[in-house]
Amino acid sequence: MSALSRLEEAASARPSPAELAAALSEAQGRQAAVERDCESLRAECDGLRRELAALQERHARLMETAETVHDRLDRAIDGIDELLGA
Repeated sequence: MSALSRLEEAASARPSPAELAAALSEAQGRQAAVERDCESLRAECDGLRRELAALQERHARLMETAETVHDRLDRAIDGIDELLGA
């Protein structure tokens, strides 16, 4: 195949300006959708991060309360043991 025929073939296989414009528009639409999805995911991530922080704080408070209850129960049991003479 000659260089001229390869060039002619490449030129004929080249998309028209209308096809290029349609492809560009489609790509821009996909890009906009991806950007919206990313922004939505960022917002969701921020919300989940806040929820996690709140749950971690609550967990810490509950652990503190459980430790306090544990200590009180131990003292109560020790007091009962003393009363019973164990």
